[in-house]
Amino acid sequence: MCEIAAILGLRRARRYVGVAAVGSVIPDLVKPFYLLKGFAGIDLVAFSIPFATPVGSIMVVGLVAMYFARREAKNAFAFLLGGTIIHLVWDLLLHPYGGGTLVYFPFGMEQYALGLIWSDSILPLAVVAIPAGLLLFRRLVIARGGRRASGGL
Repeated sequence: MCEIAAILGLRRARRYVGVAAVGSVIPDLVKPFYLLKGFAGIDLVAFSIPFATPVGSIMVVGLVAMYFARREAKNAFAFLLGGTIIHLVWDLLLHPYGGGTLVYFPFGMEQYALGLIWSDSILPLAVVAIPAGLLLFRRLVIARGGRRASGGL
């Protein structure tokens, strides 16, 4: 996401790669609560479910963005939100094991999933790896000074 933003002309987008990565993990804040339930018998899973919803994730993104300097907070929020949205869209595409994503939480408790991809499928890796490989190739060609030779990649 950051590499594409940089190609599209967003200055300093590569600076926020780590921020976007943190954003992509925010919907999975629910996972440690499952571990706590399984290993310690403490059941706080119902408390953590809102983290895996769009509204809950956006609220957490806002809280995390507040830890950045005032001049960085707007960009940090945007890249955190971008990573979170990418994660939630991937979750929506997966075949549901637990019922799906609470898209309209807190206004509705219906769970949605498109069921297009199984979680053990190689397809998500291919969808991400092919463009990433092309972007890496582009970056390597430019780094070697081959802008003219590459035909404007």
